[in-house]
Amino acid sequence: MKRPSLRRALIGASLAAAALLGGAAPAPAASSFGLNIQSLVNWDVQWTSGAGPAWEPYVAAMARDGMTVARTDAAWSRVQPGGPGDAHDWSVSDRIAETLALQGIRWLPVVDLAPGWAQEAMNPRPGCAPLVPRYLPPKPEHYDEFAAYAAALAARYGPGGTFWAQFAAEHPGVPPQPVAKYEIWNEPNVDAYWNNHVDAAQYRSLYDQARAAIKDVDPSAQVLVGGVVWGGQVDCTVQTNDAPWLQALVNSGGPGWQTDGIAIHPYGPALVSIVVNVRRMQRALAAVGRGAVPLEQTELGWALKPDDATPGSQAATVDGWFPETTRAGNFALVTDTLQAADCVLGDQYGYALMERERSLVEPPPGVTNVFDLMEHWMGIYATAAPGAATVTSRAYADAIARDRAAGGAPRDVRVCGGDPSPGRTLGLDLTVAPSGTPGCYDAAVTYRGYPVREAEIVGSPAVRAPGGGALVFTGMDGRATFCATALGALSAHAQIGAGAFAADFAPLVARSADGVIAVSELPPSPPVPPAGDPPQPVPACILNQLGLPPQRLSTVARRGRLTTRVRLANLAPTGPCQTTLTVSIPVKVKRKGRRTGTTEALLGTTQTAIGSTAQQTVSIRLSKAGRKRLRKARDVRATVRIGLPQALPGAQAYAKQLRLRR
Repeated sequence: MKRPSLRRALIGASLAAAALLGGAAPAPAASSFGLNIQSLVNWDVQWTSGAGPAWEPYVAAMARDGMTVARTDAAWSRVQPGGPGDAHDWSVSDRIAETLALQGIRWLPVVDLAPGWAQEAMNPRPGCAPLVPRYLPPKPEHYDEFAAYAAALAARYGPGGTFWAQFAAEHPGVPPQPVAKYEIWNEPNVDAYWNNHVDAAQYRSLYDQARAAIKDVDPSAQVLVGGVVWGGQVDCTVQTNDAPWLQALVNSGGPGWQTDGIAIHPYGPALVSIVVNVRRMQRALAAVGRGAVPLEQTELGWALKPDDATPGSQAATVDGWFPETTRAGNFALVTDTLQAADCVLGDQYGYALMERERSLVEPPPGVTNVFDLMEHWMGIYATAAPGAATVTSRAYADAIARDRAAGGAPRDVRVCGGDPSPGRTLGLDLTVAPSGTPGCYDAAVTYRGYPVREAEIVGSPAVRAPGGGALVFTGMDGRATFCATALGALSAHAQIGAGAFAADFAPLVARSADGVIAVSELPPSPPVPPAGDPPQPVPACILNQLGLPPQRLSTVARRGRLTTRVRLANLAPTGPCQTTLTVSIPVKVKRKGRRTGTTEALLGTTQTAIGSTAQQTVSIRLSKAGRKRLRKARDVRATVRIGLPQALPGAQAYAKQLRLRR
């Protein structure tokens, strides 16, 4: 359900919350585990005109591995393609509900995908990614028909729904699996799914009408806000807007606004970024008085690196495609962590059930290389033998079994920080062996036997990277090399969270035991590149925090600069990482078909180099037009953005609001 560009392995970044959670989070009901099955369903109804693979072996594999829920679209466009007066065509929806129920699996329908007659006109904008027509939201004047469709869905598949009478007659003795939760739309906080004009208040109107209609049919139903994603294009700029969008959603509804939960898609390449993303969203809700609203993780996964990736394709070049064992490690570690997190977290859904492989389908129009679409390689079950187990599926199944055997993991891993007492950390395993360089050592970090990406190697005395960098993180294979900085006993361990990060940004959630190494020889000093050597690639960074000092508007306008303090953690072993900082303000514009709208006006920009974890002051020079705009203003809410190199692993755009006053 995500656009391919969002599948990149990007590190999550923090938007500072205005307040912390007050007290421990209430424990939600027992969680369910499942997968997204869009790739299976869409073989028949979206990608090909012929029959796709049989559904039953894959759904049976889910049931075998302890999963009880499956997420896929309840596409309005498939049920009423011709107009609001059309009879409902439930054929695809019936097949989904029946296939799942026969294996004891419940459907989480995503109520989305408006038919053409109800959609907004496409809103292409210069500089924005191309829109996918089927993702266009309905026009506001059709929200009532959307709500009517949601009610009809509940009447058919909810408790006592008309479909289940038919199901009982055809499958006597098989328990029905009525729909208990509904997700309204998908990723409405990014351009791709909200037609390049992201608007939390407008989405709330759609959600409110659909929720009320479903509740009229089934008062016990839980209706979720649809899949808020950690990052993507908003106003044609890649940024993280999940927290401010959630707060705008709540604020637009006022104190009495009601919701049953919020679906989230906290994608990231490794556990540390996912912890940051979940923590940020939970705290954003707490800051507007909604800290008890449950979050449901309805999409999270990683792309498998194909063995025969075409040279030059993303799969062959971008560090976002995972070896099977490392992807399995992510599923095991992330599932266990979120299930034990002290957040208000409910169900967990992996992405995805199976792959849309090159051997089975031609590339879609406009795509010359199917390897360039990461979401086609995120399936965890084999397709050569449908439903056969893989290393990844076994790791996910084992995590589910651990939770079931424990009767539900205790909520004592301090991901969200609701309880100030020290929490439990998950156990990592660290093995160390001498490398080929005196005083340097090869480290391997695993979790339950699987490699762990982006674990930090911490030493006392401090360790360094072979090239001289102050930070040492494991790579895609769970391995890293570190060097001693002093003779004698060196105590080293691996950890996820804290360390290079501010503990309030990325708390400690996993750690290995300490190992002691007797260092008898120090490594040579890092080599200095000879003059004339080709420039090295710009290293990637993990954003730690962005601080904005108070600003007087008159001072900014007079001096022509905006000063901000930035703190980053540099993942690369050598050299600083380049960042771009921009500042912009919203301005009113007239838009075709609407009375007024807003867009962003750029005030100024600068490039700077950030090294290590040191805090430094950065000055953004305002443009002449920017200074002119500010001279006319009295009270401005500006946005400061940091953009990191998007082609590199660990990169992430970031934004924070700033108020400028006279």
